[in-house]
Amino acid sequence: MQHGSQPGSPTQTVHRVVRILKAFDGRRTLGIAELAACTDVPRSSVHRIVRALVEEQLLTQDADSRRYELSLGLAEFGAGILRSNAVRTASRPTVLETRSRTHESVHLGVLDHLDVVIIDTADSHYFVREVTFPGQRLPAHAISTGKVLLAHQTAAWQRRHLENARLPAFTAHTVVDPERLLAELGQVRAQGYAISLGELEEGVGGVAAPVFAREWGIAAAVSVGAPMDRFNQHREELIAAVCDAGRAATAALLRVSWA
Repeated sequence: MQHGSQPGSPTQTVHRVVRILKAFDGRRTLGIAELAACTDVPRSSVHRIVRALVEEQLLTQDADSRRYELSLGLAEFGAGILRSNAVRTASRPTVLETRSRTHESVHLGVLDHLDVVIIDTADSHYFVREVTFPGQRLPAHAISTGKVLLAHQTAAWQRRHLENARLPAFTAHTVVDPERLLAELGQVRAQGYAISLGELEEGVGGVAAPVFAREWGIAAAVSVGAPMDRFNQHREELIAAVCDAGRAATAALLRVSWA
């Protein structure tokens, strides 16, 4: 028990999970008895925690030896954090420049299954504006950022995640039919940008373009959002600005050294 956590409390469980994961440092495989001995966690608790970590694809079990090792899922989890931070850092100047150019709110998002996670924003200086915040999760099918990110996934990924998906409606304009969405994603990929008109929130328009990285393909999407009246009035300017932003952020990301 650590940090004053109470037996059986969620805090104690978190500490035990961390101790079990750290036990693999420098060791390729471990069994339940070894984990219990080196973590000072009761064997029954180790077994329960390890089983959950296997289900969450953070540990794997060898079918023959029945021993456990860290999975690639854990490495991908860490890589995802590094990737988001790298994309945000490289793209930040472009986000700010695009806000200055358009005077509208600019967002940078990455895909997490069928959600977009916002990793950077620059809010419009207008009193009436679209507002998001870093860490916010938004439904990918209902926003321009998400449509760009979905459009640049492989056909196999799209079929697996979208063909039978239940897509919730947020307004009368939300695309909820998977086949219609897949057709729209093909158009988005071909034209290089996506537009969303009141699909998540009535009266808000958005346009987004992809940000690519050599290692990962599409790394993020950058978008500009505005109240519908301003969006429609300046639509062509906003499309041009966000496509320029996608290219600029891509160039900045490709210059990053991953050494």
